[in-house]
Amino acid sequence: MALLPVFTAEIIAGNELLAKDFNRRYVKLAEAAINRIRERTRVLTGWAQSGWILSVNTPSNFLPPKPGEADSAFDLEAIFTFGGTARKSGLKVKPGDTIFISNNVPYIIYLENGSPTTIADRMVARTFAELNLQPL
Repeated sequence: MALLPVFTAEIIAGNELLAKDFNRRYVKLAEAAINRIRERTRVLTGWAQSGWILSVNTPSNFLPPKPGEADSAFDLEAIFTFGGTARKSGLKVKPGDTIFISNNVPYIIYLENGSPTTIADRMVARTFAELNLQPL
């Protein structure tokens, strides 16, 4: 599993209005981050790009099927609903939760950090820097 940076959101617990605002703000921030990371992910087959997923308190073990393995439009829809677009992620967070941004496609770490034969894209590092997020 290629574990990439996560961030933790903190706020004073106990106030319902603060909790709702907290959830809205941090989910929007997480969605903005994952969408920017997806946009920056190099696309040859789309497998790496479709592998990005948000999860709360534990990293996801989601791995989308390889291109060509999805045998119907429903399968593709399931990929983009479960692991894909974060337009409406349905993510719920509360004070003290950790939001994980992960991708389990085997070569994602080489796209991020580079290798002896590839240049590092730094899509996660650049997005975290832009949004002022601190990886754990």
